Amino acid sequence: MIPWGKDSTYYVLFKPGSSVLSNDMLAKVLPVVADGHRQQPDVQILLEGHADESEPDPTRLADHRVQTVRKKLIEMGVKRDAMVVRSFGAERPQEPRAHDGIPLPNAWVVIRVVRDE
Repeated sequence: MIPWGKDSTYYVLFKPGSSVLSNDMLAKVLPVVADGHRQQPDVQILLEGHADESEPDPTRLADHRVQTVRKKLIEMGVKRDAMVVRSFGAERPQEPRAHDGIPLPNAWVVIRVVRDE
């Protein structure tokens, strides 16, 4: 199980060129965020959409990704006003990451859980 906590960061990965949530992300990452927020409603959730510069129309794609995650979290019970949504397109690439030794493109939504102060 993925741990939940204030000041935590989660990554919702997407296939290159896609804004469709995978079953893996739906089963493992988003439920942790939604369940954790129900237990600690005083936290704020920042959603940051990203796309790789090699993807078609990265600005639009990053926005679609972050709105997809936002919509799903609302369906899972997270209140709209608990989330702040930003979309960066390819403007703020994250550090290169790898999965099973294969580099991942900047194709994700970063979810940051922060104190609502």
